[in-house]
This record gives sequence, C-alpha cells and structure tokens, in this order.
Amino acid sequence: MLRKASISNMSAKATEIAAAMEQQAASAETIDVRIRMIRDEAATTSVNAAQTNQASKKVQKQASELSGLVSSYRV
Repeated sequence: MLRKASISNMSAKATEIAAAMEQQAASAETIDVRIRMIRDEAATTSVNAAQTNQASKKVQKQASELSGLVSSYRV
C-alpha cells in the first residue's frame, strides 16, 4: 500500500513539475518576444538619431550660409 501511495505521489509531483515547466516556457517566450521588440525599437531609434544628426548639420550649414548673406547687407 505504501508503494502505491508513493508512486501516486511521484506521479502528482511529475505532473506539477510539467505544468511549472510549461508556465516557464510560456514566460520565456513572452520575454523573448519583448526583448526582440526592444531590439527593433532600439534599431529604429538609432536610425532616427542618425537622421536627426544629418538634418541638424544641414540646418547648421544653412544658418551659416544665411548669416553670411545677411552680413553682406548694411543698414
């Protein structure tokens, strides 16, 4: 009788462990998806920062050119 109870207890524990493993796998998948989303957003942010830098340099150049043009006029 003790043996039957022990086997039943082991089976219940194995089922419990399997359920916990499934939950952990689901959590790991969710974490993986979110990390990929963060990676993609970081890449997009990097591209946007590079574009902003280029635009800033262009505006700076235009401001310098305009300053040169305006300085040629005397009031």
